[in-house]
Amino acid sequence: MKLRGAKLELKAAGQVGWLFLSALRTVYRKTLTQDAEIRKLRDEVAALQERQLLMKETIESAVTRGDQMEARCTTLAVQVAKQKSRQKPKIPSAVQVRASVRKENWDPYTWDGTVSDNNDDWNWEDEVERRQKEKEAFDEKQPSAPPMEESEIGKTESGKNKKVPVSTLYPDLSSDGWEVPDPLL
Repeated sequence: MKLRGAKLELKAAGQVGWLFLSALRTVYRKTLTQDAEIRKLRDEVAALQERQLLMKETIESAVTRGDQMEARCTTLAVQVAKQKSRQKPKIPSAVQVRASVRKENWDPYTWDGTVSDNNDDWNWEDEVERRQKEKEAFDEKQPSAPPMEESEIGKTESGKNKKVPVSTLYPDLSSDGWEVPDPLL
């Protein structure tokens, strides 16, 4: 019986060995998968750390650039202010002066020479209308020139200009016998 008992013990030991072996395989497989996951997570952490460094450098360079731009804008603003302080005052246009002078409350004796841009009673359309009326009045006062035609009046036989009485050139004007060279010939 000893043999039988030894066989049973060996058989039981073999079964326990197989149990340990299958447990070892399971633990080994879990270890391999966990090692792969750990490697993957370490790679992700390294990539995230690289991104973080890159973003940190980008932010630092943007802050530096912003500070430089702010300093440059401040410098330019100071330069513009200096130039404006050195600038001559603007000379008002004739339209602005006319608008100020045409105001009802304008007094030439108390006027200090300033022309404001805010002319409430001045209107551009009124100015255009006024200029049109002035032009029409000027055109009415000017005599119209005679038509430009080739004529024999005022030419000598050699083709040169001769003195012609004014009444010949301009019949509507009264002639005092004064003669002028014909400008059209």
